[in-house]
Amino acid sequence: MQYADTVWELHQRTGIATDTLQQFGYAAEQNESSLQGVGTAMRFLSRNMQAAATGSKETAEKFAQFGISIRDTSGALKSQKQIFYDVADAMAGMASGSERQAMAMELLGRGGVELVPLLSQGSAAIKELGDRARDTGAILSEQTIKNVDAYGDQIKALTASWHQFAAVLIDKTLPAMTEIMETIEA
Repeated sequence: MQYADTVWELHQRTGIATDTLQQFGYAAEQNESSLQGVGTAMRFLSRNMQAAATGSKETAEKFAQFGISIRDTSGALKSQKQIFYDVADAMAGMASGSERQAMAMELLGRGGVELVPLLSQGSAAIKELGDRARDTGAILSEQTIKNVDAYGDQIKALTASWHQFAAVLIDKTLPAMTEIMETIEA
């Protein structure tokens, strides 16, 4: 249930399709990282892409420094998924671990640094791991994720109601219980 909740939350925060997030998460986990690391990196990447697209020369230069264009050949902004793959391909071509770390920090933040072992393999390896996740049934449908998230929300509401009921019950019975205990002790 926590997994589906995390995927849905990341989808809502990043706009990335739930199946893509799960594929990236699976690939990250195969490389000693996590879905949370992917989410952190994607949020940072999104902010950098938006800044570069809206005129931040400094941020645009960060992408250009690593040979990454945030726009496709028609001038439209590329998707986060495509830029993530572009980052992976650029990183795979780097010989130095310190260059990879610097690139990850610049473009993807702390979450990206966590993903360096995965990204260093390039986009083809990430796609292959994502395909493996799909082929083995590790990818939940968006509807299943929505349903599990809704169920989790209902459980949270029920738990809150139960806590309130227990508090009221204790409040109402405590005087009588205290009196009984005092009588027994006397």
